[in-house]
Amino acid sequence: MTPKDIEALAHALQGQGISACEVHDKTHDIGFKLWLRAATPALQAHSTRSAESSEAAAAAAAPRWLRSPGMGRFAARHPLHESPAVTPGQRVEADQTVGYLLIGALVEKITASHAAVLGRQLVEEGELVGYGDAIFQIG
Repeated sequence: MTPKDIEALAHALQGQGISACEVHDKTHDIGFKLWLRAATPALQAHSTRSAESSEAAAAAAAPRWLRSPGMGRFAARHPLHESPAVTPGQRVEADQTVGYLLIGALVEKITASHAAVLGRQLVEEGELVGYGDAIFQIG
């Protein structure tokens, strides 16, 4: 499969409202997720506010999601452990493991970028995620 083939497939999928795809043939295993971003109300509000509310704007601009550092299948627990790395509602510290990306035989940690309280898990176990996809809501 060539890059042109992948581009044509992505364009065709986007036109049909499909957001994720996996392609398997004798030599390739390709998975990708189309990500359409829209401005959030917090960011829209931030762009129209004056300097008088800089503290509120800073809070609104703070990250609200913990995002995937790469592409793979999401796992809440390490394949060799029985319990998930974290649970919603738990406080996590910066660099704490919150889940895993499974990429073939490779297991990559997903870590918190900063201290926060985890909200709801946004992806299912085994779901294909792409770079920057939201994994957890955080507060």
